[in-house]
Amino acid sequence: MNIKKILSFVIILTMLLSVLSACTGDKGGDDVTTPSDTTTAPAGVTTNPDDSEKDVLFDVSAFKSSYNGETVNILCWDSEHPEFEVNKSELSGGEPLLDAIYSRNMKLQDALGVTLVFTEHTDGASLSPEVLKYVEMQADGGIPFDIMAVYSRTAAVLSQKGHLLPVNYYPEYINLNNSWYPDALVAETNIKGNTYYVSGDISTNLLYMTYGFIFNKDVLKDNPDIGYTEESLYKLVEENKWTLEEMYKLIGSYWLDADENGVKSTEDGFGLRSYNYHFDAFYTGSDLQYLTVDNSATEAGKLITISSDYIGQKSIDLADTLGDLLASNNACNDSDSGWNFTKDKDLSIVTRVRDIQKIHDSENNDMRYGVLPIPKYDLAQADYKCVAGNPLTLWGISADTVDYDREVIAAAVIEYMGYLAQQETTEVIFESLFKGRYSEFPEDAASFEIIRRTTSFDIGRFFTEVISIDFGIADEWSSAVAKSQKWTTKAQMLKRLFEQGVLTASNDFWKLTDTLKPTPKS
Repeated sequence: MNIKKILSFVIILTMLLSVLSACTGDKGGDDVTTPSDTTTAPAGVTTNPDDSEKDVLFDVSAFKSSYNGETVNILCWDSEHPEFEVNKSELSGGEPLLDAIYSRNMKLQDALGVTLVFTEHTDGASLSPEVLKYVEMQADGGIPFDIMAVYSRTAAVLSQKGHLLPVNYYPEYINLNNSWYPDALVAETNIKGNTYYVSGDISTNLLYMTYGFIFNKDVLKDNPDIGYTEESLYKLVEENKWTLEEMYKLIGSYWLDADENGVKSTEDGFGLRSYNYHFDAFYTGSDLQYLTVDNSATEAGKLITISSDYIGQKSIDLADTLGDLLASNNACNDSDSGWNFTKDKDLSIVTRVRDIQKIHDSENNDMRYGVLPIPKYDLAQADYKCVAGNPLTLWGISADTVDYDREVIAAAVIEYMGYLAQQETTEVIFESLFKGRYSEFPEDAASFEIIRRTTSFDIGRFFTEVISIDFGIADEWSSAVAKSQKWTTKAQMLKRLFEQGVLTASNDFWKLTDTLKPTPKS
């Protein structure tokens, strides 16, 4: 485990008050957390950042001397989990994550000497055209945003339309090798040398939305014929041997006919319970891609293409095997899978890790559960890959300001936000899900670290609305699995359907490389 991460995790501060977090768009009064607010921080909250990773940060003091007193305008979205603003007037106590966000924002403002102003816009699936129109209206009106922190698919559209500057234009401020950025961020999102947005610890929604394999320890213990123990599962993960083959063996040994009618129903207990759009966690987990970026391409139309994985034999075999599993008595495709798992009958569920909270909110809140990464395809696969659901935030630098200083300020704020978030919010999220600190759940903490470290950023998931507002290139494969449909024929038809949208995206990003440049320093 990364030592720097461990150091930052153990420095989480005691926070006694909490707040209701929401981006309001109101730029006045107590709704804006200003540097002067640090004098009224909750007891136990300091404004001096930890020193564990300051050696990899830009010169904070020099930045403050140049930009002290500046206001930073951030477009954010009505995200599913608190991430952006916490207002002093709403501090009331009881929500550690809100305390952490408040502390993070105040520390940033104090350290950099800036004031953060958040403006919220409704965003989510199929809403990228509306957000794009709003961004263009603000820019045309002479009041562009400095930072855009929006829904993942909207960020993809904004980048394609030239509204986001590549973060790699500002290497003196943003270091993409820092530990608060997942390893795959650059490798999977870089297009012709450019990375247009970041995520990681900076996005609380990313941490909640990343997929995991959650299992019921008591069901495992009470059914020794399954052939696994919680210790043996954790050991498989530790030894990099947790594969689909092991998962199939595990879940293929369990079905509880709860209503004793001899027929499969959602009220039964299953080896695996999940739902439609969750199944592509296995696609990504098997190291398959939706889109391929060829940064060595010599022509525009070859820069971004539909991956050969999409119609390849591996994805066909995986879809067929999972489809057969779902048709058996050992697995269930259930629209209410998260809540039904809390009934304490299922062995496992594949879902976003935030669904662990449903256990705490249920009558079986004493359930003993554990979390594992999504299994690898086989032992030949080098590492785990854990995809995140699309309701995560991608943070980017606005290209609309056309002002060197505004771009520098945006870059510095994004970097420092990620740095502080790793200290302030990440372990708090773990504690809220597992009801304890990392040290109390070492095996699950190790899995959680793997999930964070191996988070996938396949642009095919983000570019769905770039390609087609009606059909999701990343949604159709999991839909076929959920319906136990054969992927062979459907894949060829979908490839033809998506090719024009992918070609347009490829051409657009090719042109951006030549036309989109950082504003020269005056």
